[in-house]
Amino acid sequence: MNVIKKQLKFLLVGVCLYASLGVNAQTLNDYQTRLMHLFQAIKTADTDSVRLQYNDSVKALFSKTLEMKESFIFPFDSLTYVGKITSDDAKLRLYTWNVVTDSGLVFNGFLQKLSGEVVTLQQPKAAYKPTTKQVVLANNWYGALYYRAVAYKYKKQTVYMLVGWSQCDERTQYKVLDVLSFDEFGVARFGMPILFDEEKQSLTRAVFEYDAHIVMFLDYEPSRKRFVFDHLSPMKYFEDETVTLGPDMSVDSYVRKSKGWFLKEDLRMRNR
Repeated sequence: MNVIKKQLKFLLVGVCLYASLGVNAQTLNDYQTRLMHLFQAIKTADTDSVRLQYNDSVKALFSKTLEMKESFIFPFDSLTYVGKITSDDAKLRLYTWNVVTDSGLVFNGFLQKLSGEVVTLQQPKAAYKPTTKQVVLANNWYGALYYRAVAYKYKKQTVYMLVGWSQCDERTQYKVLDVLSFDEFGVARFGMPILFDEEKQSLTRAVFEYDAHIVMFLDYEPSRKRFVFDHLSPMKYFEDETVTLGPDMSVDSYVRKSKGWFLKEDLRMRNR
């Protein structure tokens, strides 16, 4: 009986995928409704294989939806499981979401330009924490939920400072301040050495790893053109000698200057 039930679930997945992609002219509301049902199916599925099958259907249908010209200004309000942000220059939208599986989080995403170009963000088999020195392409994306995109002019090129959250293991999570750029062929790249640490050493991104059970603040302060964040210090010590970090009540920032973003530690702030 259980085998029959699983086979029926896979059949339903195939039907949903065929129905989603086999219909020609549909309004954005129609697509949104279909996506909403697929996301709900992911949430209620009881095995990873079924969840990921539905997620594949979501990615295929979402990609098709974003090909529609009007989609850039469509709010997608009903897609509550998707993070949707627009850059402060209104020329880029980012859509990110994750799927909870028994082996960890599976991240998904799209970049959508005002010009109509759409880039699919592809995570490898498992999410990973990027280093502060590497450049990451869209087909080897580390996986994150972005919540801020700030346009920044660097050497006559517009790049985007992205703020996001991710998690790779049970003990820790991390936030990232990354740099998104596009080359002359439209290839998306994550990471550019325009952040500088306290020793003026360049970083392609800033990564803040901290304890999985606490909250860390990291966001942009437009009035002062800086990214403000909690300073992290050792918080928990484990028998295997690992240590997790947490906020220590001091605040640091990356401040915008002509050559990039420079770390300024221990800000004296009354309010954020």
